[in-house]
Formats: sequence, structure tokens, C-alpha cells
Amino acid sequence: MKTIYLVSSLFLLLFSFTLKAELWTVEKRVNPKYPLKAIKSNIEGCVKLQFFINSDGIPQYIEPIKSSAGIFEAPAVKALSNWRYKPTESNDNKLPQRQTVVLSFSMSPDVDFNNTCDAQMTVESNDIDLFKQHRLSMPIDATSFLSLQKSIAKIITVLSDDELPHFMQSYSALLSKQSSLNKEDNGALLNAINGLDYFQFIALANVEHVANNALPNSGNENESNDPIANAEQFPLIDIEEFIHTWEISDLPISMDSELYDEISYRLLDVELLINEDGTAKLLDTCRAVSKEIKNALEESIAEWKITKKVTSTNTVRFIFSVPAPREDGAYVDCDADWRY
Repeated sequence: MKTIYLVSSLFLLLFSFTLKAELWTVEKRVNPKYPLKAIKSNIEGCVKLQFFINSDGIPQYIEPIKSSAGIFEAPAVKALSNWRYKPTESNDNKLPQRQTVVLSFSMSPDVDFNNTCDAQMTVESNDIDLFKQHRLSMPIDATSFLSLQKSIAKIITVLSDDELPHFMQSYSALLSKQSSLNKEDNGALLNAINGLDYFQFIALANVEHVANNALPNSGNENESNDPIANAEQFPLIDIEEFIHTWEISDLPISMDSELYDEISYRLLDVELLINEDGTAKLLDTCRAVSKEIKNALEESIAEWKITKKVTSTNTVRFIFSVPAPREDGAYVDCDADWRY
């Protein structure tokens, strides 16, 4: 109880910059979520991240370069991805800039981490386009699976939303090959990958790249081309990926108050189809609901026009928790065979 009280009453997030934002200043700052496991273990710490501010003022290519505890890295990256910057008077052309920031997680006001997370940016280009080019042309270190994973993480940092799924499919395909090898040959794939760059890695995997929003053709000419009917063909993404891609501050659901009464205690999750243009459609509800509720959901969701945060987007599926007034003891009530 004492630890939780400290978090709720004394929780501070301390931010310090190792580079002054000569070209950009912070316009919107989002605090990272303190990991529950760290709270229970009374762990405090910090993370130093390197990143670019692109011409739209959005942090891009975010990477931890030093942390006092790995548990803080994911929430730090997630929080920084939601920060927004505005150009200074000297940056009329909105030139991208590479920066670092330290995010500190503390449950008391007087914690001083000193140089715990002191680290220099990696020695790479300060030009955002060249940075990506250099990353994708770097030789992959596959002398071990650990070094391979580190190389993969560096590549993933700079991939676009269109490039990432294809790369991960390629990576999965190569890992599947590895798992099918005999024990005595378990280093064969690593040897084949070691020293390749991103493009050579993709070619080795030989996984066909399906364009945005394209549905696999089963060969059945009578198969429906309706996205709703073929919804299972689209990936089901998690909340972290959804927040990274779309601005979700205003996704209203409008229905009569008596309908809200039906979902204020037994909370409702629904499956949505999010089209690449930001429109959405209701696919399914996690349990049977009245026709009136379903109609209200469909009408509200059909009016959404979600703003994208990234240049290119794909059609995806997403589990959405319907906002409603919550009664004491409210819980999410879904059928046993629901998506989870």
C-alpha cells in the first residue's frame, strides 16, 4: 500500500535534454506510464533515448541508448513517440534534427540519478534520410542469435509502416528455416545471414511483398472482394501499434442513455476494421448485444475520420473498448471464444 501511495502522490517524471532544441521546441509532452512491475518492486530509474524530429515535428527513429533498467525502455519509447515539437523562429524550413532526451522514473521528489543514464548518441549521420540509408546498408551481425536480434532491432527502428510487415515476414520465414534444420546444422542460417545488409536479407528470405491493402488471391473467382467479408486477411494490431499510427483522442460513441446502462457494468469490446484512409467499420462485438446497441455502434463508428500520424498506413483490425459511464466493479465481459 505504501508504494502505491507514493506513486499516486509523489510520482515525478523528470526530463532533461542533452542537446538544446535549437531548431525545435516541445509543444506536447506525454508522460510515460510507470510499469506496474517496477512499482511493486520499488524500482526507480531512467532511460536515455536518441531520435530524430522530422519535418512535421514528430519524433522518429526512437531508440534507447542507455537505461538503468530494461523495464523502463518500452514505456519511454512509447511516451516519446507521442511528443510533438514546433519549429523555432530560426527553423523556418522545418529542418529535421537529431536529439537525445533522458526520461526519469521516480517515486520520490528528491531522487538524483546523476550520470546513471549518461551516454553519447551513436556515431551516425545527423541527416534523417542518410541515417536510414546507412542503417539499411549496414552489415548484419549474425555471429549469434543475440547479435542477430540486436541488428534486427536497429533495422526495425528506421522502417516505414509499409516496410515493417514485409521485413518481419521475411525474418519469420528465415527463423522457420532455422527451426527445421538438423541440430548439427543449427549455425548454417546464421552463417548465411552474417554480413548481409537489409536488402540482401529480404532477398534471401524470398517472401513476396504484398502491396498496401491487397488481399491474397485464393484462386476462387467467386470469392467476395468486400473487405468486411475478408476481414481475417488483415492483421489484428495491438494498442501500442494503433496509437503509433493513428490519433485516437476523439473516437466518440453516441447512443441513448438507456443503451449505455447495458454496457456500464458489463463493459464491451468490439472488433473494428480501420481502413488506410482513416475510416472505420464495426466487424464484431465480443458478446451478443441488442440490435439497438449494434446499430448505435455502427452509426457512430461510420462517422469517424481518424487522423493518421504516419505517411503511409495499412488496413488493419483493432480491438476497441467502447467508452461508457462505468459503474463500481465494472468489468469487461466477453464470450470465451472471443478474439483473445
